Amino acid sequence: MRTSKWLLFGSSVMLLVAILSLFLSQTFPVSAGGPTCDSTGCYVFDTTINDFAQGQFYATGLSNNGDGAVQLLPIGITSPWNPDSNTLPASRAELATAIYNNKIFVIGGVDTTGNPQTSIFAATTYITGGIQAPGFTTVSNLPIGLSGMPATIYSTGSGGFLYVPGGNTNISQVYTSTVYYQQFDANGNFFGGWKTTSAPMPIPLVYHQAVVHNGYLYIIGGYEGFSTADPDISYGLINPSTGDITSWTTQSGVIPNNGGGGLSSFSAVIWQSGTGTDYLYLIGGGIAGSYNVPDVSYAAFNSNGSVGSFTLHTSDLPLTLMAQAAVQFNGQIFVSGGLEGINITPTLKVQSSLIDPTGALHDWGGGVHWISSSPLPEARNYHGSVVNSGGEVYVIGGYGPTGKATNTVYHGSTTGFGSTYAPNGNYLSRVISLGGQQNLDQIAVNSTITDVVSTTLTVRYRVGNDQNFTGAVWKNLPSLTTGTNITSTFSITDSGVSYLQYQAFFTTTKSSETPILNAVQAHYTPPSDLLITYMEVPPAFASGSPASQTVTITVSNYGQGPARPVRKLPTIIPALVPQTRSLGGRRAPAATSHYFWVDVYVDHKPTGPSDLGECYNSWQLGTYPLPPGTSGNILISGCSVSAGTHNFYAQVDTCPNPGLFPPTCPTEGQIIESNENNNITGPLTSIIGSSSSIITGTGGLYLPLILKNH
Repeated sequence: MRTSKWLLFGSSVMLLVAILSLFLSQTFPVSAGGPTCDSTGCYVFDTTINDFAQGQFYATGLSNNGDGAVQLLPIGITSPWNPDSNTLPASRAELATAIYNNKIFVIGGVDTTGNPQTSIFAATTYITGGIQAPGFTTVSNLPIGLSGMPATIYSTGSGGFLYVPGGNTNISQVYTSTVYYQQFDANGNFFGGWKTTSAPMPIPLVYHQAVVHNGYLYIIGGYEGFSTADPDISYGLINPSTGDITSWTTQSGVIPNNGGGGLSSFSAVIWQSGTGTDYLYLIGGGIAGSYNVPDVSYAAFNSNGSVGSFTLHTSDLPLTLMAQAAVQFNGQIFVSGGLEGINITPTLKVQSSLIDPTGALHDWGGGVHWISSSPLPEARNYHGSVVNSGGEVYVIGGYGPTGKATNTVYHGSTTGFGSTYAPNGNYLSRVISLGGQQNLDQIAVNSTITDVVSTTLTVRYRVGNDQNFTGAVWKNLPSLTTGTNITSTFSITDSGVSYLQYQAFFTTTKSSETPILNAVQAHYTPPSDLLITYMEVPPAFASGSPASQTVTITVSNYGQGPARPVRKLPTIIPALVPQTRSLGGRRAPAATSHYFWVDVYVDHKPTGPSDLGECYNSWQLGTYPLPPGTSGNILISGCSVSAGTHNFYAQVDTCPNPGLFPPTCPTEGQIIESNENNNITGPLTSIIGSSSSIITGTGGLYLPLILKNH
């Protein structure tokens, strides 16, 4: 059990133990998935980095606090860059990179002699950290060698398509308009071979950019040759089944810059705001005559696939820049390396900018939009960069300080603590499945709110029976308790719900402080499903008087939740005289829940839970309570049966928590159990009153499994 985030320090530990006694009795899952159940019910958790990484972030990010947390987004890389021991199998510059489900693809590029290459390397990353063993391996080859081209991915429900449009095909600078693409499965494995789109790009290009948004592939800017940079954006609709593109629409002259003409060797990133309007950002780049610029422009995507008018910020970057790499993560843009200034000098600088909800870059005061963070270990340009789901940024290959292609891979973290945080942000959790309609009764939040003047953290939740939460309304939780790693527990009442989602809102007026969401736990009461899977009437001898039988019943729980047996108080019932007691005869122990009872019927089949059996004095159970997937025996003693041949039936059902002592079960069969149509079993025929009692068969018992002990 991982409890690092749940512990206070010093004298506060004993107080926390009392507060968290419920939490600390559970086993927290390594990653988000199915529920954890015990005798009190079931729990679902978000507590690890793996759990939180499945949600949606705006100006918030993961933290390595304890086993994982969410906080306001730190600005910039939060620790020095780490050279990864898993380098590329060969040196590459002017390469393309893409990432899918934390699997990096490194496509083409030039080797140390300047020749375009066909190789495609792939490696899987840790969510926070470096490249997993065995590192990069060759997974495919392009039909031809390419360099100076982009790569981008169109995701489907079961994988996607990797697109490699245009680029340089020869050391003599021969550009292409061909768009190559290949399909891959949910694990990032290629299949089907390389194809070309029915419609090539409108013109051959190199040092351009490509992005995918809302089913369209966009080709942006680039170098046409003869010192000409392209000012156009072309977009084509992707066939989601085949990946093909049959036509392009060109928006001519839409790319703005302060020097006129188009852009090449620039960066392009997309920010999906989550509010219906998404934005395209163009950063730096070279213009006619290879001069680099410090400009940044952004525009919204229109619903018809076109790009809206750009807003241009001239001299926005703190340096003129081209041949850099950029990625966007959780509302922050990271720009690494490039060629700086009039002298086009390789740089190792790293810049970060926060995106405001309006799409504009956040102004930190005095028109400053970019903050410098940890520099690269050495200068890079015409390199690749990707960011994975945990916010780990990777800088791959490129030209080094000597102008030669390299095989190095650096990774830098955006998790952990920073010196500057976003002023506000929110986190939307994954859609949490409860495994069917459940009774949600508690939500607990573990948080760290130490500066109550400068910071706030509020949480709301919604429930529903479909993953889109149709008709659901958000419900605000009360204020969280302040302090370090403090749990606030809230009782709720949401019955018959299948899905849960929560959202956390963070604010700070002090840029060096952030509240932290450490964990969220929800508790619900799942249904049990009780079956009688074995029934035995032992031999008995009676000479003119009733025999006192002890009937063995095996109860199996095929549901998701636990069940507890009802302890029935001893009562003498004359043999074969049914319906002589009230429903209050079914009794349960105090201070427990998920009760069930078993009745045995002699010579009549029960009609339902209100039909009382002739034999019911049963409360012994080998397994108490009865967890999901387990079975237990109940012995029904004192069942007085006269001599003769009799048909025995049995019924099992649930009983609500009566809340009284001695408790009763006035509405048994109405709650908890998931299936009320499989509770009755029988008949089992037995002859009482001879030297031996003969069990003639199972009598139609419902036997979904074979119990090995019988």
